[in-house]
Amino acid sequence: MLTDTFLATVFAIMGLVAGGFAVWVTAGLAMLLYGLLPRLTALTWAALVAFALLGQLGEVLQLPTWTQSLSPNAHLPKAPGAEADAVPPIWLTALAVALCAAAVTAFRRRDLIGD
Repeated sequence: MLTDTFLATVFAIMGLVAGGFAVWVTAGLAMLLYGLLPRLTALTWAALVAFALLGQLGEVLQLPTWTQSLSPNAHLPKAPGAEADAVPPIWLTALAVALCAAAVTAFRRRDLIGD
């Protein structure tokens, strides 16, 4: 017999896993900025705030759907009980991998001089 506490724990873990896809995209963006323009890596914080604001306040501010879709959080299930689609996490993972690959390429092309 499953208890309410156990089910709540399972749903919480599922929510953390689903949120991880958006984190990977943000981390890939941070890596790419570090590889291309290391001094502008702090802009990742601006992107993170923008993603959060678009996800939380997009409907309240009546922003267009395409604007709200810029946030990776918009493509995640809204709650553990909501219907989940496998396609958005796959696309978010592909985007995160592409950002990380571009970051590695950009970092390798940088002219680093050692002592």
